[in-house]
This record gives sequence, structure tokens and C-alpha cells, in this order.
Amino acid sequence: MSETDDTEDHVTLAVTIPGTPEAAYRLFVDGFGTWWPTEYTFCGENLAAIAIEGVDGGRCFERAINGRELVWGTVTLAEPGQALIFRWHITADRQIEADPDRASEVAVAFQAAGDSDTTVMLVHSGLSRHGGDWAGYRAAMASEQGWPYCLDHFRAAAGS
Repeated sequence: MSETDDTEDHVTLAVTIPGTPEAAYRLFVDGFGTWWPTEYTFCGENLAAIAIEGVDGGRCFERAINGRELVWGTVTLAEPGQALIFRWHITADRQIEADPDRASEVAVAFQAAGDSDTTVMLVHSGLSRHGGDWAGYRAAMASEQGWPYCLDHFRAAAGS
């Protein structure tokens, strides 16, 4: 199970998976569509692809089978094998926040753990930027059906 810290306006989780930090980063970014839960997409059963473009300024987006694209995040830092930071433009009521100043931030760090494992630390911060019931949003993201659920899928895709 993941370690969770949901104090203030952030959620912090850490998972350890087999493999190098480079492999973990590739799975998280390049393989995003292989592990992200389909039920946590806007397109649902009409999803053709969901991806993170692993470059500074890259998009976090999904594409429906009809070709419509929906951008739900923006990469602000991509350092392969080390870190990924992106703006999270999804509000508590599952809408896209167009104003980047009202988006929260997801930072993912990849660090070697021993000879053959990697610890992946995810911090979703700035949830208060979403306004409204941001504390409820934080609680939902920290709950077993929030980030822990998503990272369990990531861990399973990594073979642990």
C-alpha cells in the first residue's frame, strides 16, 4: 500500500516498484495510457488514447474515438529518469479549469531504492487553487479511490 500524507492543501504518496528510475519514468510518462484507469477519464468507453507528452510545455490529454481531444494538464518540467511536474486542470466537479493560475500541480520524482527498485514520490499540491470545497477535493484525492487507486494501477503495470 502507498504511504499517504494529506495535510494542508496537498496529497503526498510514495510507492516502490521494480526497475530503474529511467524505466519507472518511461512507464509513468510514455506508458501512461497502459496503466491510467479508464474509468478515471472524461471519454470513458469512448477513449482512444490518454497520454502525457514528456517535454516541457507538453500536454496531458485524452483523445476520444471520434478524434476529439481534451487537454487536462500541462507539463512544466520533464527530466527523464528524475522528475515530471504538470499542472492539473481538473476541478473537484470534474471540469477542465482553463485558468492556469487556478490549476493545482502534480510533481512526480523517481529515485533509486536499493539495487533494483525505484521509489516514486507523487505530490499533488496547490489544491486550494481550485477554490470551493478544495478540502473535500483533497480528501477525495487522498482516499483509497483517489491517487492511491491510480498508483496501484501504476504499480501493477510495473509488475509489483
